[in-house]
Amino acid sequence: MRAHYHKTSEMSLYYSILNRNSRDMTISRAEFDVPDVNTEAIQVEPQRLADNIVVESSVVRGGRQTLDGVRWRNVAFVGTRIRYMGGGVELSNVRFINCTFDLPEIRHAAQVAEYAALLPSWPLIIYG
Repeated sequence: MRAHYHKTSEMSLYYSILNRNSRDMTISRAEFDVPDVNTEAIQVEPQRLADNIVVESSVVRGGRQTLDGVRWRNVAFVGTRIRYMGGGVELSNVRFINCTFDLPEIRHAAQVAEYAALLPSWPLIIYG
């Protein structure tokens, strides 16, 4: 089953909790406004890239967001606390604006940090 979440006409606050049964899900053209730094806009459990959870053409403002387990495409994070724990992730045309990062000291985390700093035109795909 493929699900799509589209932006409404007015700014809304979306929280999506995706569980073990969530596969092949796309969240598209959404705007997440998350005022609490301890709240994630999109929570994925467990965090497996193979489940094909895609967030595309969206904006996440504020809050905290774990990158693991999601295919992020054409997404902007603004003032978000970004967390990467070393799992699978896809970053394609993802921008980090005034974000802070919590990264472990591992090779994959260094790749995520380099992607965020250099804003490359190619995707970063890590299979965790």
